[in-house]
Amino acid sequence: MSNHGLKAEFEQPVTNFTVELWVQNPVNSILSRMDGLQGIYMPLGYDPTICGAVRTQSGDFDSVCTALGSSSNWTHVVHVGNADNHQIYINGVLRATSPTISYADCTSGTCTDFTIGSFPGAPNTSASQYMGHMDQVRFYDRPLTPTEISASYQSARAIYSLDDAEGANVIQDSSQQRLHMTCSGSACATLGVPGVAYTAAEFDGENDVYTNGNAPINGSFTASVWAKRASTGKQMMIMSQRSPVNPGDTLGLGFDADNHFFCSGYVILEPQDYLKTSEAYTDSDWTHWVCTYNQSAKKRTIYRNGVQVAQDTTSAIYEPAAGAPVVFLLGNRYQDNWYFHGALDEIGIWRSEFSADQVAELYRKVRALDQSVVLGALSAASGTPAIEQTLFTLRESATNAGNVTQVVTRTLTVDADAPTICGDVSNCPLHDQYVPNSGTLVVAGVATDPTSYVRNVEADDGGWKAANGAQTWSYAWDIGGLADGEHTLPVRATDVVGHVSPVYDVKVIIDSKPPNVTLTTNTAAVMRPSRNSQGRWLVPLAGTVTDPAAGSKPGSGVADVEILLDGAAELAGLGWQAATVTGGAWSIDYALPAFDNNGQSQIDPSGSYTVSVRAVDAIGNLTPPAGYVTAQLDLDAAGPAVASSNLLSTTTLITTALTLAGTVSDQSSVAAVEVNLAPAEQLAALNGAVVYLPFDERQNNVAYFADQSGAGNAAGCDGAKCPIANQPGQRNRAAGFNGTGQYLDVPPLFDPATTNLTAAAWFNVAALGSDRPIVQQTDGTGVGRSWLFVAGDGTVQSYLGGSTLATVSKISTGTWHHAAVVHDGTNLSLYLDGVLETQVARPLESSDGDMLVEKKK
Repeated sequence: MSNHGLKAEFEQPVTNFTVELWVQNPVNSILSRMDGLQGIYMPLGYDPTICGAVRTQSGDFDSVCTALGSSSNWTHVVHVGNADNHQIYINGVLRATSPTISYADCTSGTCTDFTIGSFPGAPNTSASQYMGHMDQVRFYDRPLTPTEISASYQSARAIYSLDDAEGANVIQDSSQQRLHMTCSGSACATLGVPGVAYTAAEFDGENDVYTNGNAPINGSFTASVWAKRASTGKQMMIMSQRSPVNPGDTLGLGFDADNHFFCSGYVILEPQDYLKTSEAYTDSDWTHWVCTYNQSAKKRTIYRNGVQVAQDTTSAIYEPAAGAPVVFLLGNRYQDNWYFHGALDEIGIWRSEFSADQVAELYRKVRALDQSVVLGALSAASGTPAIEQTLFTLRESATNAGNVTQVVTRTLTVDADAPTICGDVSNCPLHDQYVPNSGTLVVAGVATDPTSYVRNVEADDGGWKAANGAQTWSYAWDIGGLADGEHTLPVRATDVVGHVSPVYDVKVIIDSKPPNVTLTTNTAAVMRPSRNSQGRWLVPLAGTVTDPAAGSKPGSGVADVEILLDGAAELAGLGWQAATVTGGAWSIDYALPAFDNNGQSQIDPSGSYTVSVRAVDAIGNLTPPAGYVTAQLDLDAAGPAVASSNLLSTTTLITTALTLAGTVSDQSSVAAVEVNLAPAEQLAALNGAVVYLPFDERQNNVAYFADQSGAGNAAGCDGAKCPIANQPGQRNRAAGFNGTGQYLDVPPLFDPATTNLTAAAWFNVAALGSDRPIVQQTDGTGVGRSWLFVAGDGTVQSYLGGSTLATVSKISTGTWHHAAVVHDGTNLSLYLDGVLETQVARPLESSDGDMLVEKKK
């Protein structure tokens, strides 16, 4: 517009109004003016500044002004008059507000006379005439709200539904901007082909292109298109925008030769300014592509079928240079012939960056423009076919092709059935279960509805009360005042349309009492502990246990009985230990610790202990400390103390009867005192022994046989594998082995290959006919051999060194015999009943394995 003015006559209020328009490349001139009362203008000498002005009661003009920004861009300008001030908005943003004013009155001659593009009554000069582009001028008889102004600015810049008639050389812009695209002759695409929404345009990839000299994109934007490629592996541009004068002012959406979708802005010809997908796409289906751009953040994002697939930040802001013409194209780039091959449909361009949710919604509704929108209320639950009161939107779109129809189907589901609560056992896991009485019991479960969904669950706890949750629910039930026994909590569910489920009774059995226990072991008598195969002292205890009834129901059942021994002074117990429960009886071999309360090795646990017994039932009711069954227990693990009152000289010669006497004392009673006279040379032979097993244990069920050498190499066994202790011996007591699995294990002693050795034993064989092991070494990391054994023929043999060495003499059954094997580093010697039977020079093999008594390896 240059040196021209347009007249318009209509009535608009003075104090409450809105004037909205778009301008491009304005020069220092009046833009729009209401005769004598209101106007929008560019003040002389202040380019690019734009002002809104009104006349006040005093006859003066009051102006609000702001910088216009880049005048080469299409700029959205809004002048708003309120009751007591006026404002100016640029691109949807409030830029300036006047102080409180009083507007001049409107007369019939000034209220209806408008001039667009010229100052009324001013000389016909460039100073008073508008020069530049102007579009979309609107007058309102009310002040628009900030939300309405922002929405108007961000509205669609161009919408190409591509539903145009076959053979047309113009494709229509359905937005308010009316930026129609044109083609010429054979360069026109084929219209009327099947599209993703009604019809589409088919581009031949050779020369089809549409242009518009009034570019629709600047600033932040969203560009959307449905594309269906007919070929791949070539450069194709769907839409582009570029200045023939300024090649840097460019923008484009399309595919590169490697089938990556790209969105570029600023310098499109430079590869570093492309945003492209990391994935290459070769499909030929209809695909929805969206590129969004946030100008202030310089952020670009690509979406495919509603899902983000690429994003970056540009090196510079995309903004066409001032004064440079910009051409917008569909189907090609401005140069280099990147013609699109395939079909395009539903192209939309907006002036703002869409959010991810908006892009997803755009993909779901397919059409870029909703031509009819209806709001209403239906009962529809998110994620279900059922219904509840909520807001819904129906969007309908018309088409320019008269022979195309659209069928829209809406499905409503009728819910005629009731929900179900606690449909099976897993839905209400507490049903028919025992529970302790802790005051509050949280009952939880699941409710379902086959058609809609569960709205709420209630429990009848002295009246129907709401539970927490719905489909999965819980209720805090106060059971503190209820007695032990079975109790019921009725529950029900209601669905969204009001159907109520049958009442379900959640039954629980309250059990608040722990089991009753007794201690039947005679703790009044001094008890002798035993030792296990590891040498740990064990105290055998026993008793009974019962679980009291829960009202008319049996109790929940005994889970555990636990025992505690607490020693006096330095004596120590080893915490609570679980007993074995069989029926109504319990028993335990309570293990005492290896160390006493002073941290010293507990060799002798003799002394006084307090025994405590408690029990716990299946739901955790535990005997309280005040209810423990307790008793005092005295242990005696040491033999009597014996002293002689007759001191004999080491040189005394005994030729007649000699009377010996002395004293004996013990924690319990003394059964007998025994005296043994042994030749001195026999005692001397025991000096330096690394293991000495006399087998003089006098109790039954022994699993630990003491080593009297002082080296701590005791022999151990487990259960039925243990020999029978307290048998008559060659001297004092002996251990009896059954020959079918009873044996003892002794820790590793030394390596026979590097150590001089002697091994000796007294033995009494019940029968011959098969080998009877006496002492055997296991392999360890070497080769273990049989040190001593009785062969089936009655000879005593050794296999040390890897071959048999046997006595000449043979033993008799039922008679005690003594055998010894000796290796002095060179010779291996075998003795029977104190006589050297045989000898051979041989080295021995290395072994560090355990020693076995009465067992082969």
